[in-house]
Amino acid sequence: MEPGRHRLRQHAGPRTRRIPERPDLPGRLSCLPARSNGLRFRPQHRALRARRLCDRRPWHPVYFLDGDAVTLRRWSGPDDYHIPPIEIGVGATQLAYSADNDRLYLGYPDGIITQLDPNDPTRGEFAFAATAGEIFHLVAADDHVFAVDPAGVEFTAYLFPPGGGTAVASAPRSPYTNFYEWSSTAGALFYPNRASANQAVAARPIDTTTGAIGLPRPSDTMSPLSTREPIRISEDGLRGVSRTGNAFDVATLTLRPGLPEWFVDGDWTSTGTFITIRPLDSAPGEETLLEEWSADLSAPLQTRELLGNPLRVLATPGFVQVVLLVNGRPEIISY
Repeated sequence: MEPGRHRLRQHAGPRTRRIPERPDLPGRLSCLPARSNGLRFRPQHRALRARRLCDRRPWHPVYFLDGDAVTLRRWSGPDDYHIPPIEIGVGATQLAYSADNDRLYLGYPDGIITQLDPNDPTRGEFAFAATAGEIFHLVAADDHVFAVDPAGVEFTAYLFPPGGGTAVASAPRSPYTNFYEWSSTAGALFYPNRASANQAVAARPIDTTTGAIGLPRPSDTMSPLSTREPIRISEDGLRGVSRTGNAFDVATLTLRPGLPEWFVDGDWTSTGTFITIRPLDSAPGEETLLEEWSADLSAPLQTRELLGNPLRVLATPGFVQVVLLVNGRPEIISY
């Protein structure tokens, strides 16, 4: 490897920590976007990606929604320690974080959305908003909160102001999707579009100044198999990459040169490179291959082999965390 091409923070070696357990909740910890299934874990991509909860600032913890949804566990990556958990209501299925408001939001099957102050967790949850049906999606769009429920024909999308309460906008007959990626720079939500066979990615503008939900803007050039969740948008809001490895121009939603391989998760670094994780071909189900790619996605800059199944990779300036599933339990490796 050429000198200077290693962009991940160096230590004597990767630091692995198993998430501590509490005796009353053995083996039921579930890291976003995985949801626990008994004592094991099963990824469900409609849950929020954990990077939003880190907010790209290394002192923000990673939040883990407990499998029984009664606890939010917290992990401080730079310091490698487990922060005391936050008790929450029973049954929360969605979790979002707004850096603008410095608030956590939880969505429940009865349509209730609550909020938490992570700086004062002893206050507990307090009211934010409510919809007519189960919260299927919950995404922080800067200081606003975007939510989707199955009320009405198809799905209904809502946009709530920073203070919560009544939605400032709603959009009935919203398209079905099990993933949304917000880009503050692009001012839009991106998602896999399954409404038409030849429209594989779509963008939904969100105007947080006027409080408006724009009409979906589908691609008409990408192949039907070209986009799968997750979708990751670069920090400059110019490029997007999907799980299939295909890349696209954010402004036009047209194809760009992408990656040669699919990935389980990926994240753009502050220097513009892209980090991916996927099962190692020679040891599927046992090991993970981590790769860092050049900004134009044309060449790998470095690779690492890690023990465990890939779940999440989180890149903050000068710091990378990989969440792996090892013997049915999540572990975090920090670089």
